[in-house]
Amino acid sequence: MMNNNIFFATIHKNGCWMCGGELTSREHKYKQTEARWLYPQKDKGQPYKNNERAFYFSFDTGEADPIPGPKSDLFKYPSLICQACNNARSQAMDMAYDKFSVWCRNNPDALCIDLINVCGIDYIKEIQYFYAYILKVLGCEILSSGAPLPESFPNPLSFTFDSSHVFISICKAADISIIHPNLTKEMTRCLLGKGRLFTNISESDLAQLGIKSIIDFVWYRQIGNFQINIWYNIAPNPLLGIHFNGSSNIYNILDPGLDFYDIDYAMCSSIYKTTYIEWLQQKVGDGHGFPFYKLGKRIFSGTDDLDKNPEIAAHLYKIAAERGYVRAQYDLAWMHINGIGVEQNYDEAMKWCKEAIEVWHYPAAHYLIGFMYENGLGVTKDYDEALRRYQIAASSGFSPAQFSLGCMHLNAIGVEKNIMKALHLFELSASQGHPNAQNNLACMYASGKAGIQDYEKARYWWELSANQGHNSAQQNLQLLERIN
Repeated sequence: MMNNNIFFATIHKNGCWMCGGELTSREHKYKQTEARWLYPQKDKGQPYKNNERAFYFSFDTGEADPIPGPKSDLFKYPSLICQACNNARSQAMDMAYDKFSVWCRNNPDALCIDLINVCGIDYIKEIQYFYAYILKVLGCEILSSGAPLPESFPNPLSFTFDSSHVFISICKAADISIIHPNLTKEMTRCLLGKGRLFTNISESDLAQLGIKSIIDFVWYRQIGNFQINIWYNIAPNPLLGIHFNGSSNIYNILDPGLDFYDIDYAMCSSIYKTTYIEWLQQKVGDGHGFPFYKLGKRIFSGTDDLDKNPEIAAHLYKIAAERGYVRAQYDLAWMHINGIGVEQNYDEAMKWCKEAIEVWHYPAAHYLIGFMYENGLGVTKDYDEALRRYQIAASSGFSPAQFSLGCMHLNAIGVEKNIMKALHLFELSASQGHPNAQNNLACMYASGKAGIQDYEKARYWWELSANQGHNSAQQNLQLLERIN
């Protein structure tokens, strides 16, 4: 059992919170090896290169400021521990975390981790050291926020699973490209990050003693494509992974498929027990565009017990778009093209598409401009420009653009007819769930245009498309049943 006397920050308020020694060291928010990973050097001894992917993002302002180098103060906490606790006493912790961090950086697309391969046969002990490292950083995070450590907060120097109130889960990290125009989805694998510390505090201690005594909390760290979630006095949210405790040497990593802000809600909702709509309503006053957009999406589709109303949705999208939220800019442009929730206005659509491209380099906006040029909507019909725009969006993996580009190649619109190229583009789009592409791909297999006549593949793609409500796919599937 651990000695509880070394747990309390108040006992060691003038010294190292882990041992009470002199405050002589600053813990890094990220390991130095991780920080240096963000700043590759040409050759040994050469200055660090400028790197756009290293920045400090503020949740409060929505602004991102560049970090000049791996020795920047932004990478460090204040002096809260002693030199010995930050070096010799925590060496095993640091080494265990390093093994995991290196694996994350080298295996960005993995969905499971073999702990024996990463940590060795004694992987449970290594996971215990991994927890201890997280606790060392977490203790500094809490104290630097101005709150004392909870009374039962484990001391990293004597941590064991049996006496811990801390749980860790691991999942795939969210897409962060929506938070800053210089980011792309691909850059997620090259990022380090940490989320906000969501806590419940004791109201009685705050009223009587003026102390923010923490009852429970959640927090997360990000290494490339992976997110480490930490839960104190609360069970992990199953959406963000199962308990990481070495119960098996194979740990499956969930991909929640959430964006940056939805991950934030998944963490804080475990603490505050608030509904998604309540959370969005609380966020409306923060100055960001995303809560208006998220509310608009739900009103547009009539989900979460909200009445369906495209006009109100368009109004919320416009607020979000004016505040720089790129997905709102795209959706608002789409609504203006189609006259849904707003009057049809191609000039407005083009304006918002250009805004999304010029500020955010948003590939999907190129697709809408391409659609307008292909069909002569508010512009002179121009197949060359449509093709160019579709190619930009398709190269980023945007499935509607892949489908439209495939149609141009299939039907010789602005290009020479190329059935095999169309087939390839339909396959790319269909594999992402685009119902029109799935129907077209099935038609090509059924007719033999795919190079072979394959009714089983045709059935497979028609079923996927029909399940999404595609009328032609449903009719084609019925016809196939009669033929067979």
